[in-house]
Amino acid sequence: MNQKNYLNFAEGEAGVYRDGELIPFAEAHLGSGEHTDSTLIVTCFNRAHTIKQAIESALRCQQEKGSIDVLAVDDGSTDGSVDILRGFAQQRLIKLVALANNSGSEALPKNIAAFLANSDYLSYLDSDDRIGEVDAFDTSLAALKGKDEFVMSVSNLVFELGCTLDEVAANMPWLLDVDNYEPSAVIRNTVAKQYKMRVAKEHSVFELLNHGYYDAFKLMRRSAFLKSGGVVEDMGSCGDFGTYLRLNRFGRCLAIPRDFYVYVINGENDSFYSDGKRQWLEAQHRSFSLGEIRHRGIKYDELQSHCEPEFFTRYKFTRAEVEE
Repeated sequence: MNQKNYLNFAEGEAGVYRDGELIPFAEAHLGSGEHTDSTLIVTCFNRAHTIKQAIESALRCQQEKGSIDVLAVDDGSTDGSVDILRGFAQQRLIKLVALANNSGSEALPKNIAAFLANSDYLSYLDSDDRIGEVDAFDTSLAALKGKDEFVMSVSNLVFELGCTLDEVAANMPWLLDVDNYEPSAVIRNTVAKQYKMRVAKEHSVFELLNHGYYDAFKLMRRSAFLKSGGVVEDMGSCGDFGTYLRLNRFGRCLAIPRDFYVYVINGENDSFYSDGKRQWLEAQHRSFSLGEIRHRGIKYDELQSHCEPEFFTRYKFTRAEVEE
């Protein structure tokens, strides 16, 4: 999976083809296809209760220095999400693709959107999160322009806890160690119980292998994204981790210490895993990490020098398999 190209699509009249198979669209509202600076990709499956807030947070973003498309891909929702998205599309506020069938993949809808995008930069917004500050795109775009050594930018990540700490402890225990935070009035939601924040940072490849961070607002050069092969589809909700590791082959990440992304923890999150799913994800994470280590020619002694002991405790890599 480390070398696979997940963007190997071809356009069809009623959808897109990959490996000779049609992925059909129930409907598509893509407008004229005019080139823009940035495309914000919003994927949605049965999020009728949150998708409107997510889209509206994107539409509030100022674009004084560039142009932006919001491209939503609905993954076969059955709860009215498409009706809400269609309303925005009919006002020509967003572009919309509604897949005829649920793909069963968190990554495939993102890759379809990236293939259809006509822009220099790509970003993601989950359908239950929101953009925190209105200059997210302009500031990130201005910071990246003229700095070709950077393939993407990343912001601070604000966690908005709408569920109890007991629920967090049971499902995302690592979040309890993240620093508490008092957001600005622009970001604060009156129903939130607590906020935490992770500061933007450029992680080394070893830190990415350890933690898989870069979960905040990201603006990625589409040219590098295309070279990387898109979002890894074989890792479930760890697909973005694989994407950032592969992007890191082509350049650095520029940290922008602003509160551009609000990750809403509401008790319904995809990252609230069962024990079985957690074990499966860890197995996929281990397999991908090992493949990346081999691809980059990283030696076992380098891992021991730069990675935390917990990394070896968790994955139990041996010298023989690393240096195979």
